[in-house]
Amino acid sequence: MKSNFCAFVFFSSFLFFGSSYSDFTESTRVEAVQEQQLDDSQIINIMMTVDKGELSAVQEATKRKLPASIDLYAKYLIQQHQQNLEELSLLAKQLNMQPKVSVISTSMVASGQNEIKALNELQGNAFDKAFIDSIVKGHKEGLELIDTKLLPQTKNPQLKAFVEKFRSMVLEHLEKGIKIQKTL
Repeated sequence: MKSNFCAFVFFSSFLFFGSSYSDFTESTRVEAVQEQQLDDSQIINIMMTVDKGELSAVQEATKRKLPASIDLYAKYLIQQHQQNLEELSLLAKQLNMQPKVSVISTSMVASGQNEIKALNELQGNAFDKAFIDSIVKGHKEGLELIDTKLLPQTKNPQLKAFVEKFRSMVLEHLEKGIKIQKTL
């Protein structure tokens, strides 16, 4: 469960990496992500990692007593990411593409141990605020990843259309998250 939760926390800690990168300086880590060229199979894996991580994190959050607005938002996110994951899996099968690990997807899974621990230690309103802040920040960073890496590097036209749809979904989630964030 924690490794999937790490994928979600990627969106809230985009530039943190796992222990395999601990010898790099922070600027070298950023450069490694920025410079990596992705193929379509890696792009599929990155989006699947995002969906799985988001599902795990939000399902974990729904085990808590949440305010109604956050609970509804969490259920919405679960439905959206589950549907996206199913559609992406079907597309990968149709395109005969096996999702392939990349530095980015590995970093997503390995990242955020400190933030996970911090979120898990919070209760009540402190958790609610940190959870929504994390989702908002992560979706902003997710849009940046989509705009700077995924969309420009996607080669297959069907997959590119899916990445554009994925972007719209992330933007919609961000907008809804910001509305909730303003109420906390």
